[in-house]
Amino acid sequence: MNIFYGNVINNRLSTLCAEAVAIELKKHNTFAVQITIERAMEGRTNKQNRYLHMMLTIFQQELNKLGNDFTIEEVKNICKFKFCRQKVYNVDTGELVGETIKETSKMTTKEISKFTEQIRQWAAEYFHIQLPLPNETI
Repeated sequence: MNIFYGNVINNRLSTLCAEAVAIELKKHNTFAVQITIERAMEGRTNKQNRYLHMMLTIFQQELNKLGNDFTIEEVKNICKFKFCRQKVYNVDTGELVGETIKETSKMTTKEISKFTEQIRQWAAEYFHIQLPLPNETI
């Protein structure tokens, strides 16, 4: 499976993307193919990534002062389990199959902003830990 990224301008794919798709289609001549077109995800920014890491580090240190022995990865997983669960349904029947946890690397800028704000609120409300806002420095 190949994923191509490009821009659509005047209802046409950008030249480089169109050429790459054409080359790939030649490899599948006479075979059935599946083509999906969707908007490219606007992933989290480097600034958001740094803020998330800084915030989780502070949260981990503060939780450990309360008598825990968490690693930063454990704190991140606890936060993802609390705030990033997604229901998974059977496409054919609509039946609930279970839940997954969305990885932060797959979050959009809006999703990561919401996630960090949820962590800040939870830390303050349940643990009385004040985590800095994105624009605050330590």
